Amino acid sequence: MRSESEEERPELVWEPRGEWKAEEVKELCEELGLVHGVDPFQQMPVSVGTGYFRLHGRSGYRHRYSNVELEELRARTPAWSPRYVLFNNLSMWDDAQRFQKLAARASAWTGAVPT
Repeated sequence: MRSESEEERPELVWEPRGEWKAEEVKELCEELGLVHGVDPFQQMPVSVGTGYFRLHGRSGYRHRYSNVELEELRARTPAWSPRYVLFNNLSMWDDAQRFQKLAARASAWTGAVPT
């Protein structure tokens, strides 16, 4: 059980860049209390609990996610709670709005918030 001070502490997300071994990332996240941020189309998080998913665009910043891809995203991320999705691509607002509607119909989501 978490102490009161742990419950009040904001969660910090770490999205490692470059080559990292999954075990190293997991150990650091556990040791430092970090959420492992990932693009779920590239890899899955090694941390448990909160899910933070940052989508950079499968084919780059100009990528627009199709409804099929958004459904795939929803299906890939059911185990994390709460779950946050950040679209970091040119059509981020539209993609986030469509994903939020799709996810709301399918299950309870924290939300998809564009930057």
